[in-house]
Amino acid sequence: MIRVLAENPVILIEQGAPHRIHNDEALARYTKALFRLTAKDKPTDAEQETIDLLTLLIEDYESRYRMPEAEPVEVLKYLMEKGSLRQQDLRTELGSLSNISMILSGQRNLTLGNASALAARFNMDIRAFLPVPATRLVKPKAGRSKSVRVKVASTAIKRSKNKAAKLQAV
Repeated sequence: MIRVLAENPVILIEQGAPHRIHNDEALARYTKALFRLTAKDKPTDAEQETIDLLTLLIEDYESRYRMPEAEPVEVLKYLMEKGSLRQQDLRTELGSLSNISMILSGQRNLTLGNASALAARFNMDIRAFLPVPATRLVKPKAGRSKSVRVKVASTAIKRSKNKAAKLQAV
């Protein structure tokens, strides 16, 4: 194998060896293969090497195409713009046109059901449509001289994430 790689590495790729991921279809295939391998109780040395390689390739792809943290409505607006979608195109996922309008204007939040439906439609992680934990400024306690920024995760956000995790597991 090392001899083949040293002499002509192109042969390995031509014969179907794993290579860099360039699209979502390849990502789905590699992820499925990785799940199959990691489900084994005792992978062989070759299977463990494959697990390591697939993990690197998947992480590489995701790092190149990862969306920055954004509010769910901003993610939705971006996807609508890129896909040339109108509000009425999202009625299946979000309900009535007035509900969609209220969501897009920030008057109403996405529900967990909306987030799940949008994640399925756009083939994305549901967390893209869940609220990002807010930050708030905490006044210093007596004796402290500086204010401290802390993450505030409300009970509703925690519940949404727990439900989202359960949905992802299904």
